[in-house]
Amino acid sequence: MSQRHPLASSGAWVELRDVSELKAGDQMDVMDALSDIEASGRMFGQMKNALAAVMVVTWELPSPLPIPGQDIKALRLMEIDDYNRLTTLLEPAMERIFPGDAEPATAQEVAKAQVDPASPTGPTVES
Repeated sequence: MSQRHPLASSGAWVELRDVSELKAGDQMDVMDALSDIEASGRMFGQMKNALAAVMVVTWELPSPLPIPGQDIKALRLMEIDDYNRLTTLLEPAMERIFPGDAEPATAQEVAKAQVDPASPTGPTVES
């Protein structure tokens, strides 16, 4: 279910998808948007914009603009304060798409993931 959030401009708002509803395909779309980027500063900006394209359901801005999923260039025409607020609202989605720690959460999960001696491929060697 999506949720509406206020932006910085008077009367401006954005409706974002629920982060818990993100799918692997959404993650792939964001990653695909980053595939040709070389400079890290530009990559961070592209990442935020790709997330906006995936997350923004609808919005109301001082100037009528298409949502980023329809035209990513609309983000360039937003008021700076509204764009900054939007990128702050996207942080939970960024954490979901780019998790900082992919390790199992509990000792039990770690033990379950340990090498199976009966495995035909044998243990992996870490470098």
